[in-house]
Amino acid sequence: MAVFPRKGRWDMKAVTEKLRKVREAEDRASEYLEGVRREASEILERARREAEAYREEERKKAREAGQRELERRLEEARREAESIRAGFRERTERAEASARERIREAVALLVEKMQEAG
Repeated sequence: MAVFPRKGRWDMKAVTEKLRKVREAEDRASEYLEGVRREASEILERARREAEAYREEERKKAREAGQRELERRLEEARREAESIRAGFRERTERAEASARERIREAVALLVEKMQEAG
């Protein structure tokens, strides 16, 4: 099927057939391109959703890690505060015991002096 004319004559059927095939090929290419674009768009949208879900999961992990670190520090602060309170109680008890002993000694000395005096 020759499209180009021989001896100045065009084969119109052949030209028409070729044009029809070209249009069909263009239509198929257009449909294929549209399908590829649609698929690419869906892939991009899915990737965006997955990326957002991943970011949210990472934020959640970071919040949880931060919460655990905060709880660890609070527990450490509680233990340190309890240690300070225990040390303070111990020093207070020793000071009170020492004060009671000095008061007893002072009272004993006063009683002794009063007995000596008469």
